[in-house]
Amino acid sequence: MQKAQVEYEILQRVQNLVESHYVDGRPRHHLPSARSLVREPGASMFFIVEFADFVKMSTQTIQDVFRHRNIIVRNFPQRRFEWSLDTLSLVGELYQGRDIQGS
Repeated sequence: MQKAQVEYEILQRVQNLVESHYVDGRPRHHLPSARSLVREPGASMFFIVEFADFVKMSTQTIQDVFRHRNIIVRNFPQRRFEWSLDTLSLVGELYQGRDIQGS
């Protein structure tokens, strides 16, 4: 079997595995339960909330949600950001060595 065919079959198996967890043909984070503060059995591991609603949530509510799910905040306001030495220096000293992991 050719390498491309093997890779395709592996990716197809991964896709099938992912889709086997869909509910009614949709990923769980696309279902209304992903936006509910009440965690339902089998619901998405993501809690999706708009920024305007997130800022109104109490610290206790956020902690209660985060205890069981990751929180995705949509439409978070951001200032315009251009890559430059000035903005890169916000991360840390430009000439300090850094260990970077990953590939």
